[in-house]
Amino acid sequence: MCSSLLPTVGVISCSALRGQLPRTDADKAYALNISYSFLCMFIGLIDGDGYIAIIKAHQRDNITIRLVLSLEQKELPMLEYLQSVLKIGSITQYPKINKVKFIINRTDLQEIVFPLMNHHHLFFLTLTRPLQYNKAIYVLTQPISQFSKIPEVIPVAPGVVAELTASEYLLLDFFNH
Repeated sequence: MCSSLLPTVGVISCSALRGQLPRTDADKAYALNISYSFLCMFIGLIDGDGYIAIIKAHQRDNITIRLVLSLEQKELPMLEYLQSVLKIGSITQYPKINKVKFIINRTDLQEIVFPLMNHHHLFFLTLTRPLQYNKAIYVLTQPISQFSKIPEVIPVAPGVVAELTASEYLLLDFFNH
């Protein structure tokens, strides 16, 4: 059963679903067939050119969480490929500033991206991305709905890796992908 392999991280907000139902096990099954090499490359792209935004929603104290991969306009075909494989997210083009962004919303992070990372034991390697990931996991798994209630100091979630030595990086299976 897929739910035991790809469990949703935290609880999906009814308002986030906007009248839709959460993904079923069958809806998530495709994600388990995404190649390990692809996922390693995707996580590496996020590490280098992406970020996990945890921000205060407009005019309210609600929390918005999304993953953004921002590249030059010429990289649009690659972002379209990523979207076609992952079957999530949206692409927004900003031709005046020569940017294109692949944006993955909170629900897709909870149901697909973060569960896939957990399933394959993938994690971010830069200094900033693990902190963003840890904060996102904390917010998703705690009963917090207001941005102002996010604590300054957040405990490290299971699976979040701090710093590694150079030789430890080289031993990571996914590092070579």
